[in-house]
Amino acid sequence: MSEDKIDNKVKRYPSRAKYSLQDLIKILNSNFACNVGFTINQITYIDPMIYVNENESIFLHCSPESRIFNVLTSGSLITIEVLNIKGIVLHSRISNNSLNYESAIIYGTAQEIKSYEEKMQVFNLLTNRIIEGRWNDSEKPTQNELSKVAVFRINIKEFSVKIREGFGLDKTNNTIWEGIIPVEFKFGKPIPVKDIPLPEYIKNKLI
Repeated sequence: MSEDKIDNKVKRYPSRAKYSLQDLIKILNSNFACNVGFTINQITYIDPMIYVNENESIFLHCSPESRIFNVLTSGSLITIEVLNIKGIVLHSRISNNSLNYESAIIYGTAQEIKSYEEKMQVFNLLTNRIIEGRWNDSEKPTQNELSKVAVFRINIKEFSVKIREGFGLDKTNNTIWEGIIPVEFKFGKPIPVKDIPLPEYIKNKLI
């Protein structure tokens, strides 16, 4: 699929769509897991992956032995999806049950990062995105270890953001409970491998 054929416009409920970079970055900043879609020999694959972004740049990493590695190095178009579920919307009519969410669909191509210093910076960003403060409390990868991991910067070609908020649509039934059940992402109680005091930066995640 060439860049000039990318259709990033939201068709279903287009009023929920946003196309500003600010809205995209807000969603990217709130997560670190995504799904990446790509096509090989007319078969579409979707891989769950970890990402990190810095401003307008998105970074992915993979093994050079993985299927997606050849796709990324070839410059083929990929699709990245990030989804944050915010609530379950219950309506008296089953057909009007829904979810409140914010999502981003990104179309782009990859540029491989090969220098040790740049790779280290990406893993610094990624480690601290997952648990802020963990990078300084970790054993850093060696140059040999990093040479076995491929790191890519994704060049964004097109994107769209879609956000649903609020209650269910249409008329309600006064005899059946309706409303929103909020869905929140939170950290549970840490399970230690050995008897070492819990670091403050992890305790801060639990507050």
